[in-house]
Amino acid sequence: MTEATLTTLPNGLRVTTLSMPSVETAAVALWVDVGSRYETAEQNGLAHFVEHMMFKGTEKRTALQIAEEFDAVGGHLNAFTSREHTVYHAKVLKEHLEIGMDIIADIAFHATIEPSELERERGVVLQEIAQAEDDPDDLVFDFAQDKAFPGHPLGRRILGSVENIKRFTRQDMLDYLKQHYYPENMVLAVAGNIDHAQVLKLAEKYFKGDQKLGSSVHLAGEYEGGENIIKRDLEQLHLVLTFKAIGFRHEDYYVLQVLSTILGGGMSSRLFQEVREKRGLCYAIQPYLSCYAETGIFSIYSGTAADKADELLTVVAEQLHDLTHNVTPEELSRAKAQLKSGLFMERESCAAQAEELGRQVLCYQKPVPTSEMVKKIDKVSAADIRRLTTEIISSLPTLAAVGNVSLMPSYDSVWAKLKP
Repeated sequence: MTEATLTTLPNGLRVTTLSMPSVETAAVALWVDVGSRYETAEQNGLAHFVEHMMFKGTEKRTALQIAEEFDAVGGHLNAFTSREHTVYHAKVLKEHLEIGMDIIADIAFHATIEPSELERERGVVLQEIAQAEDDPDDLVFDFAQDKAFPGHPLGRRILGSVENIKRFTRQDMLDYLKQHYYPENMVLAVAGNIDHAQVLKLAEKYFKGDQKLGSSVHLAGEYEGGENIIKRDLEQLHLVLTFKAIGFRHEDYYVLQVLSTILGGGMSSRLFQEVREKRGLCYAIQPYLSCYAETGIFSIYSGTAADKADELLTVVAEQLHDLTHNVTPEELSRAKAQLKSGLFMERESCAAQAEELGRQVLCYQKPVPTSEMVKKIDKVSAADIRRLTTEIISSLPTLAAVGNVSLMPSYDSVWAKLKP
């Protein structure tokens, strides 16, 4: 199996590639090592707003020209902002790789942040915030995050506040770009029908950003926990139960992946079977992992009827307690098989591979071979699952809810159900 290659250019840009000769496409992902956790309270929402503005014109292309050039070759261009990273990604036919790399480099290093475009896009971002406010199954995660890390950048919304978005200026954005958007703070990941030398040649041609001009500094995340219950006139009650977990560099990272899969990875998982299939308490119930550099949270989401919330949380607590002393060989084997199949299925998608390569180099300073990840998954034991589950539920939980909360069990009663 072909593995990834990594080269660091003289200007500090790290370039990683994976050759996939059997496909006809190429995917490009530019990872910038900055996200919302690097913002002060006054800057909250700036990383995401800047990401929007990067598509609104450069020194040689208008916003329309950027869109037309990609559409002319049947390509796809997009971006996203997370709490720790900002990513610009494109997918093109292999013969159009240069166009994709040219445009991504252009928006990353030569965006002009025109005042008229800024005012137009300000309205778009405000609409995005309004849309999120109307989406309770997303909103409840923001409420959980806020209570898990109160007063900390990790607890703030990536989209930011309406007040901040209305206040940001062009100079705020230019200063932000100068501080964070430089080659040494980036990883260029390319996967598909390409070769490493070809990508390096194009990277040297187009990715000529300045040397380091600023720095990215973040405060260590301190998990606290607690309750965040918001009454809304909704048909369902949206619940998130969150615990302190671990960062992506922790030695138990793959133990946590297997644990989460046993609980909610597929239709045979514990939560799906016990909560939905056997008791009919909800339509959806799913664990989520949010692992950061030095910390993380483990969450379980469900939407249910208000009068079912107490029973649902009781069953969840029972399943978590059971995992502290009972992990069957069959469910351990199933969880590992699911995780490994996911890794190999991703190997068939150049877009997934480019995205994963960029993440790995930023997080671990190198591409991580699939074979290495498989070994770590295989190494996870039932004893590891029991131990880590005990550690997780020993932390103070975070309980967030949005909807008809009149029949919600008290925080103290939920905590009592969860205590080891």
